[in-house]
Amino acid sequence: MRRQASSWPRYWLEQLVCAAVGWMPTLIGIGVRAVVYRLILRMRGIAAIEAGVRLRYADHITLGRRAYLDQDVYLHACPQGIDIGDNTLIMHDAILHVYNPRDGLQPPSSASGRDSLIGERNILRGRAASPSATESTPRRWQSVGREPCVFRPRAFYGTGDHRGGHRGGG
Repeated sequence: MRRQASSWPRYWLEQLVCAAVGWMPTLIGIGVRAVVYRLILRMRGIAAIEAGVRLRYADHITLGRRAYLDQDVYLHACPQGIDIGDNTLIMHDAILHVYNPRDGLQPPSSASGRDSLIGERNILRGRAASPSATESTPRRWQSVGREPCVFRPRAFYGTGDHRGGHRGGG
């Protein structure tokens, strides 16, 4: 459970909310989630969350105004959190993951700049789980130090291998 939520009560609340409304299709589902998901995560305005989005440590996730999470997006925000900027689009099957299972290492936070796009099937990690992970799979961006993952305003992540510290347009 400690890899899923900040506490047992939070785990059950997040699972209940996601099971109740996370599956709902169409604009009705997006509207319901824009209201109900405020019970489990922070929103700085209206955000659109499609059906099938997976959230872990939802109380450590902040969505900016007009942020968009497409179907099958996976956000794992423990324990330092993920902050999605205003007008940022995270597209189908993208993964933002700041969890690190190694004892004694606290993962950094991850922040996406405003007006950014994280394309389909991108994997963005707060810290690599092992040195070999940085070499094995394409379409990964990993910060292996203690620095947070920061995406500057108007950043674009399409396909390809993304590594390094700060990313973005300007």
